[in-house]
Order: sequence, then structure tokens, then C-alpha cells
Amino acid sequence: MHTLLVLLALALAIALVLYAPGMAILWALRLAPVVVIAAAPAVSVALVTAATTLGPLTGLRWTPVTGTVVLVVATALGAAVGLLRRRHQSPPHAPGAGLLPEVLGTALVSAPATVVVIGIMASGMGRFGSILQNHDALLHLNLISEIAESGNGSLLGASTPINDGAFYPSTFHAVAVLLTPVVSVPTAFNAVSACVVAVLAPVGVAALVRVCGGRLWTAGVGAALACCTMWFPYYLMFFHAQVPAGLAIALIPGALVPLVHRLSENRLWAALAWAVITAAAVGCAHPGGGQWVLNASCLLLATAGARGIARGAHWPARMLLLAGCLAVLVAQTTTPLLRLMSAYTGEKHGLRTRLEQVLLLAPREGGTWLYLPLALLALAGLVLLLRQGRPELPILWATGASLVMLTLVKGTSWGALTGAWWGDYGRYLAVLAVLAAALAALSIQTVVETLLAGRRWRAVVGVLVVVAAVWWNAYLGGWNRIWVMHGYDYYSLLHHAWLNPEEQLALETHTDLFGGTVVYGAPESGAGLIPVLTQGDAVHRHASIESASDDWYIAYHFNELDTDPRVCEIIRTKGGVPVLYADSSDNDEDLEVFYPGYVGIDTSTGFELLAELGTTSVFRITACD
Repeated sequence: MHTLLVLLALALAIALVLYAPGMAILWALRLAPVVVIAAAPAVSVALVTAATTLGPLTGLRWTPVTGTVVLVVATALGAAVGLLRRRHQSPPHAPGAGLLPEVLGTALVSAPATVVVIGIMASGMGRFGSILQNHDALLHLNLISEIAESGNGSLLGASTPINDGAFYPSTFHAVAVLLTPVVSVPTAFNAVSACVVAVLAPVGVAALVRVCGGRLWTAGVGAALACCTMWFPYYLMFFHAQVPAGLAIALIPGALVPLVHRLSENRLWAALAWAVITAAAVGCAHPGGGQWVLNASCLLLATAGARGIARGAHWPARMLLLAGCLAVLVAQTTTPLLRLMSAYTGEKHGLRTRLEQVLLLAPREGGTWLYLPLALLALAGLVLLLRQGRPELPILWATGASLVMLTLVKGTSWGALTGAWWGDYGRYLAVLAVLAAALAALSIQTVVETLLAGRRWRAVVGVLVVVAAVWWNAYLGGWNRIWVMHGYDYYSLLHHAWLNPEEQLALETHTDLFGGTVVYGAPESGAGLIPVLTQGDAVHRHASIESASDDWYIAYHFNELDTDPRVCEIIRTKGGVPVLYADSSDNDEDLEVFYPGYVGIDTSTGFELLAELGTTSVFRITACD
């Protein structure tokens, strides 16, 4: 319970950071309340990205203080402009009136989903400061630590000291840095993850349901169903640690609301403007999310343009719009980089498996039919909305389904449409699962209102349906929790643990031991987490190494430091107090694949023992003095 309460409090604090600036700016633009709520996080993410990208050019460091100041000033300016613009307009008729009731209503119906999802997350991780020990988490934790130390949160260079990359989507990490004065880096990482999966996604789906004609209780159903599958958030966020992609996916439903809203008003060119804005804003979280929104927007706009032509509307402009949408799609298919990225090696599945995943949301574990009720309700929602003449959400679902299927054709022109997310089918299934929640909620609403037409107690039934949806989410939590445990629980990991709880505690209580040191050792041994948990630095802070780099040479030849002069030369160049972090519990067979230089090290000469932390020995490297 303690972990749940702490995570909930921190997630709500991050939610305030991500909602307040965006809501103030959009409110100042006098937009509809549902649009203000839905698109606010995407606007705030774009604001953080702009501030962190421009910061290095202007000498402004991204720190908890400067970051907070930027966001508070943006909120204050937006609120001030909004108040000035409304001074001479009657509130009941002013655009944007009714924002507070809409905010309170959306928060109320989304709250049960938030508590359930954070509860599942907390029970799987054990304690709020647990370290996610899966896949990309090593890079994410180190990137938060690097930004906190350097003040550079730019996606154009923040990760360079870690992976030598020129670009990496670092907005998630820049937001986490805001918490580092009061909590540890792992806790900050967990808190932002909790906000993404338990606040942003449910609220975004709730707003999407509302703009598609859903009632307030229907929005609560959508919020509860948004996070009940393994595809989002559990498999993506906690088993694969794809948190920038997860942030983008959580932003997508809400970011689509302005576009759908303008299309419902038949304001095609305003919708086009929002398509560009939202694709860019979601792309700030991860380019793959931006590409998804861009593709979906093209199909939405093209469909709206074609329908207008069929109705006899002004056809030259609409033909131009159709041509523009087609050009955007074709441009992607002819981009070599996108084709190359879509060919990234991943799990290979056949056509049947993909169809099961698209139509049934078939999970990795738990049986093909585990999410059958949700899948059937979503498919029914497709039919009902099309019959009602509301094709926007069905088109979005069709976009998601098509992109999932296109992950089968890696490295091709069509596959390029999935390139910005490396052709990773799991990310596209995550978006599809979130959209299915909105469709299912609207399907349930149609059934309830049809059966109870004219009845006074329809609202009571709606509340009961929300309770049932929340219960369904909690029930499926028993299946989904395993993916959290595979990432956090020392006894449930599917690979050798980087740190056991005792080792983590030892590092957290011996931070001074590593002050001024540069630590050598395979990153998964725990050495890669030294900058995250202590005052030291580490040579290897993520799992992959460029083959031409000095770090690669060290990884392959460190055990030759007494015979290969280049090893000591590199160690002297890196500076600091060189330290070896050697964990006797590591599996040499695993190390020999990527870090053979850390196997079979003779520490009898050229090393001075500094400390023993459980199964780990810490040596100062004296051979290169």
C-alpha cells in the first residue's frame, strides 16, 4: 500500500507538470474544453522539448529549478492571456466555457483506472524505488542521471555521452529530472512511467470517447479499458522498457481529439493545421508516434475530403488536400532511411498470428481468447459508428490495424510506413489496444441507451458499467502483473539480474566509495548503474557498443591490460580513479557474448581491493598507474 500511495502521489505531481502548461495555452486559444484537456499533455511535451533543445544554444541548463520556472511561466502567461481575452465576453457563451466541470468530470471517471493500474504496477515492482532491469532501462536510467548532472536535456545530444548518438528522444527523461531533488533516479523513472500509463493514457482515451459522442460515464469505461491489455502498458513499458515510445502512445488518443473535433465541425483546413501540430507534438515524445499520427491524419483528411467531393463541396481545394495526403504517404515509402529502420530485426510472426493480434488482441501469454470481450465490443463499435455516419474512430482503428500488418513486410516501401518505430509490431499493437478501448466504450453506450431508451436510471446503469469495466481491468491485472514482475522482481526476471535487492541497497549506502571513480565492468553486472545510484561514473552505461569505439575495445580486451598497452592508454585517457566492478554471481557465458574482456581477469596483481559488497568486489586498478 505504501508503494501504491507514493507512486500515486508522484504520478499526480508529474501529471500537474504535463497538464497545467498545455491547458493554460490551449485555454488561451479559446478551444473547446474537451480539446483543452485532451491535447494539453502533447503541448506540454512539445514545450519541454523546445526548452531542452534551445537550452544548449542559449546557455540555459535544464535543471529542476529552470525546468519548473519554464513550465510555471508558460502556465502563467497562458492563463493571463486567456483571462484578458475573456474579459469582455459573457462566460456562458465564451469558447472554452465549462472547462472546470469538464476537467473535474474527466478526472472523476478516470480516477478508478489510475488507481487500479498503479496498484498493479506497485504490486509487481515491490517498492517504489525498484530498478527496472530489462532491455533499454539501463540507457533510460543513465540518461536521466546524465541530464540531471549536465543540464543538457536536448534530444539532439543529451544521450551522446552514453551511446555516442546524435539523436535520442529524451523528453521523458527531462521530465523525470524535475523530481530528482526529492527522489532517486529510479523512483523518478518509475513515477513518470506511472503517470504515462495510469494518467495520460486513460484521460486521453476518455477525451477521445467524449469527442466521438460518448457520455461522461462512457468516458470512464474507455479509461478503464485503455490499460487492461498486456500490449499497453505492461509488455511495452515494463518488459521492453520502451518508455519514450510509451509516452508517445499515451499522448496519441488525446492528440487526435482536436483533429476529430474540427472534422466533426466540417472545418477541414483547421483540421489540417491540427494534424501538423499534433504530429509534431507527439513526435517530440518519439518520432514513431509522430509518424503514426501523420499517417492517421492523412487517412482522416483524405476521407473527409473525398466525402466532401461526393457531397458536391468545393472540389478543387479538396482535390489538393487529397493529393497532399497521398504525397505525404508516398514520400515515406520512398525514404531509404525509413525502409532501413523498418527492417530492424525483431520477433518473426506469420500472417495468422498477426491477424489474431489485430482482431483479438491475442496476448503473448494467457491464451488467444483472453481479451475476446474487448475485441468483440471494439469490432461492434466499428460497425455502429460507421452506421451512425461517424467514421473518424473506425478510420483510426483501421490505420492502427494496417500498420500492425505492415510490420510483416520489413525493409520494403510499404514497411517504411512503420520505420520510425523500427517496424516493432508491439508498439503498433499497443496503439491498437488503446483505440479498441474507445471503440468498446462507445459500443457499450449504444447498447445501454438502446435497451434503456427514455429510462431515468440510465445514468445509474452507466455507473454500474464503469464499475464493471474497472473490475475487468483489475481482474486482468493478475495476467498483466507478470510483465511488471519480469522487469522489476528479482525472483521473476527472465535473465540474470543486474542487481539484487541487497546489492542495490549496498550501492545506495556506499555512494561515497565511488566518488571521482570511473568504473569498468559489464554494465549488466551492476557496473552500468553506478552513475544512477552513486557519485561515480561508468564506462559502459548501456547494453550496446559501437564496434569502432574505445569502449568496445575495453569490453573485448580489458583482461589483457597487463600485455596490451592500448588498454592502459584508454584507461588513462578516460581519467578519474579507475575502478573494476566484478560480480562473482555473473554468468561468464553471458559476458563472453558482448563483454569477453571482463571474463577471466587476474586480480592478484595490478588491482587493489577497496570493498566487498555482497557478491561484488570493488578494485582500484593500479596496473595503469
